[in-house]
Amino acid sequence: MTENLAQKVVEMLKRQKLTLSCAESCTGGMLSAVITSISGASEVFPLGVVSYASEMKRDILKVPEETLNTFGTIAPDTAYYMAKGVSDTSNTNVGVGITGVAGPTKSEGKPVGLVYIGVYSKNRATVFELTESETKSRDEIRESAVKVALKLILKHLETYDVTTPKKPYELINDQRYTERG
Repeated sequence: MTENLAQKVVEMLKRQKLTLSCAESCTGGMLSAVITSISGASEVFPLGVVSYASEMKRDILKVPEETLNTFGTIAPDTAYYMAKGVSDTSNTNVGVGITGVAGPTKSEGKPVGLVYIGVYSKNRATVFELTESETKSRDEIRESAVKVALKLILKHLETYDVTTPKKPYELINDQRYTERG
């Protein structure tokens, strides 16, 4: 399933002459791996970063110190800034940031299965809150996050334009899907 979604992402990026980069924490590079498993992905995917440490989120991805101190590494604002930071750093049209708790234990007081996925472009950004069951395994949570990220990227690309941004991002959860614009 994820390979089919990744194939669609790569094809759509090529067709639209756009580029994508990823900053991942809890998925540990799984999103980048599934995208780069598609032949020709190098034409549209110049950078994938795995950033576990908050210092790397701050220093490499430019997540503001205030965001990390106020909300922590597992927060919608952090996912947004990870996506924006990787896009800005790599000069890509679209950036994705994934941060969350894959388990087996809580982190920063956040429950296992909570994942935030940010998709950023100059015209808009979306942050999706995924809440998986704590009974799911670490790998199941990570695989689910990758699948949702690919779907969010496709949705973002379907409505991609270059208009002026309106608000930093829209937070959505796994119960509904809406976008500003």
